Order: sequence, then C-alpha cells, then structure tokens
Amino acid sequence: MSAGSGARRKNVIFSGIFLIISAAMGGYALTTMNMGTLDRMGPAFFPVVLSAILAALALIVLFLPAPADAEPFAIAPPRAIVIIIACPMIFGFAIEPFGLLIAVFLSIFVSCLASQVTTLRQALLLSAAFSLFCVLVFHYLLSMTIPLWGSVFTG
Repeated sequence: MSAGSGARRKNVIFSGIFLIISAAMGGYALTTMNMGTLDRMGPAFFPVVLSAILAALALIVLFLPAPADAEPFAIAPPRAIVIIIACPMIFGFAIEPFGLLIAVFLSIFVSCLASQVTTLRQALLLSAAFSLFCVLVFHYLLSMTIPLWGSVFTG
C-alpha cells in the first residue's frame, strides 16, 4: 500500500464516520416528532427515511475499498461553505413572504454561486427546474399546504 493510498483510505473513513454522525444526529433530532404511517405520514417520516438512507450510504462508503484514483481530502473554500450554510436560511426567510416557488428558486440559485464553474445560465436553469419539480411534488402530488406565492404577492 503506497503512502497516497493510506491517505485516501483515511479520507474515506473520515467521510463515512461524518455521514454516520450526521445520520445519527438527524435520527435523534426527530425522536420527539410523530412518524405516522405509510398512508398518513407524520412530520418525521421523510427525514427519518433520509437519515436511514444516509446511514446506509455511510456504511457502504466505510466498507467498500477506496478507489485507487480517489481525490485527496480537501477543505472547501470559505466562500462556498458560507454560501451553502446560508441557503437553508434563505429558504426559511423567503418561504413566507415569497412562497414555495420563489423561495426554492432563490435558495438553489444562491447555492449555485458556491461553485466557481457554474455559469449564470446553468444556475438559472437549475433553479427554475428544481423550483418546478418542488411545486409538482409538494403542491400537486403531496397536496401540501405550502403556498406557491407568498404574502408579498397575495397580500
């Protein structure tokens, strides 16, 4: 085993442990919420399922051998970290005044700014596509009561 492969393996182990901790924290945070059933999902149902999927992926990452061409671990630029942390806050602050459509668009658009390779056209297309997807899933398919347009538009 070369020195590079040992460093790569440490990166994979670190990533797997981080994912397991994230899944455990997500699962623990939802213990006070109602799970519901498959036909009548409670507020914790989907996040718990996502936490379980994250834990399963973490185990896969931990127990599969590290690829020989794996990139060494690198910390993201501070600008990207700040932008990604800000996106859920942007969504939270925008959902009431602007509604689902604009809140999703804004949070996705701002998250695209974290990448130095994403073009304006790509950011706009991704934001529009994901906004429409969220409207389709949450408003029409799941019939959630999240308003499409917020108080700024509806008064």
